Amino acid sequence: MTVDLLAFHRMITACRATRKLVVENPVQSDYSGDHEAAEAWPLVTAAYNGIEQALKMLLQASAAPTPTLEELRVQYGHDLEKLYGALDPDDQTHIELHFGEHWSLYEHELLDLGFSTAKEFIAQLNDSDPQVGSIAWRYALLDMSVQIPKTNPWTMCEVWYAICCRIKKRAFADTDDCFRLSVRLDFKLGDILPSVDPYDGFTNDLNQWAIHKDRSLLAAWVELLVKANREAIDEVQAPDRLRPELAAMAATAFGQLADDSAGPDEKHLIVRARQRDRDLAWDPQVAQFRWTPSSLPNWQR
Repeated sequence: MTVDLLAFHRMITACRATRKLVVENPVQSDYSGDHEAAEAWPLVTAAYNGIEQALKMLLQASAAPTPTLEELRVQYGHDLEKLYGALDPDDQTHIELHFGEHWSLYEHELLDLGFSTAKEFIAQLNDSDPQVGSIAWRYALLDMSVQIPKTNPWTMCEVWYAICCRIKKRAFADTDDCFRLSVRLDFKLGDILPSVDPYDGFTNDLNQWAIHKDRSLLAAWVELLVKANREAIDEVQAPDRLRPELAAMAATAFGQLADDSAGPDEKHLIVRARQRDRDLAWDPQVAQFRWTPSSLPNWQR
């Protein structure tokens, strides 16, 4: 048995539709945790079920001999942790890379949530304790005896999407990385660069600047956005004649990443670039966002 193309199309369509729902229906903070839980319930339960089915599809795409859906149901039930543990190590590494980029952008590692990897996040979702994991969410509208745990629907969607990307590679020999967060931001920011013209030395210089920092377009863009926010374009490592154009490009980027059509990742990149007490950076060596204490004096923060 192989992964059916139509089945994969249904899976990725459902994942994208759920991501859209999460973006368009953000859970609002409320004094009542129960109210927040009720708002989040349709999003969380959809993403939870999607993660489960995607893990089973990935096992079908990578295991030999290919297990049937009934065999997967009997062997794993609804145990997300057990399903994730059965994945090939290369598949886990791929999912962890997706997760790590997302986790670092939102600085979740600073919240001390008790988990910082996709494996730990899935284990937390899977926890059978009625106060912690999936059981509490599954019966959240009915069982008033439990305290509904908080989770993050957007992080759940990113994990689901990462699994779908791996299915695409396994089942259909797709060689791309299915647009990890850093690649999606690269494309968004790269569109702001002038078109490459081999006869235009100025444009070539701009494009050379864009890949100067660790050969990473995203690293250069993050540096530019931070410097532009500090009104310190003169500190950007670029020839003087390029700096006015870089300043204009940064202004365009701020506008495009913050407008109504931008997604939560793009908007949060702007939020972090505008922080005054720290300098945001993209480290392509570990594929994560990092920050260092700001070089601004206290009175300028």
